[in-house]
Amino acid sequence: LAQAAPHALLDPASLFAFRGGFAHVPLDWSFSNLAPGEGRRVRVGFLSFNFSPARNLNGLVAGVLPRIADARFESICMALYGHHRSDTEHERRDAEAHCTSFVDLGAGGKTDAEVARDVNDMQPHVVVDLIGLIHNHRHSVLLLRPAPLQVVMVYAATTGGPGIDLLLADRTATPPELADLYTERLLFLPGSHFVNNQAGLLPLDLLPASRAEFGLPEGVPLVAAMNAFFKICPEVFQAWMEVLRRVPSAILLLAKYQY
Repeated sequence: LAQAAPHALLDPASLFAFRGGFAHVPLDWSFSNLAPGEGRRVRVGFLSFNFSPARNLNGLVAGVLPRIADARFESICMALYGHHRSDTEHERRDAEAHCTSFVDLGAGGKTDAEVARDVNDMQPHVVVDLIGLIHNHRHSVLLLRPAPLQVVMVYAATTGGPGIDLLLADRTATPPELADLYTERLLFLPGSHFVNNQAGLLPLDLLPASRAEFGLPEGVPLVAAMNAFFKICPEVFQAWMEVLRRVPSAILLLAKYQY
């Protein structure tokens, strides 16, 4: 990053966010129900293609929802079904148990403007984007500005446009000196910006697995790449191969492809 041209990262993100010739003009939204008041909770919407823990990000974010389920906050799970696999009945019930309300925004093949209108109708104070600029993203919904504050979490890269106000960051993944490469305001969290749900995924009494359980020999180095396969680009693969070339006894572990 330090050796990149000043906007080498920002410009591709901007092109990706604005692709398609869509007129990304904020509509005339109503925020009349968002004024602070005694006893009124902060309404936070989480926008995602689904809330299945099979998607790694959702499995991590699942630990956030119960922690904001108190008298100060109201959480809304906003599912944009129809692009990636939908939640199973069990997965949806589990998500509903940890949020104030669960809404399917993808029903009926709605346009971005229609989805944005539905989001605004729910009058969230904050919308948290859990989709990012991935394949088949619906970032145009956020470019229409249906909420007064729009945030991206878990992702460390800029969206390159006016759809996101705030990016939750840390000083390692997003060095402060690179702030000019971001269109978002950076909110630096202590430690890591990357949330986790270890308490929900790993029982406290879980004992470390032995190598024998997985047919692995003792006394040799194990190296691991736990990202989804599509993130292992040729350059990353070449780097792993170089590790194995230099340490011939090492074994590379890859996560089972989860999609």
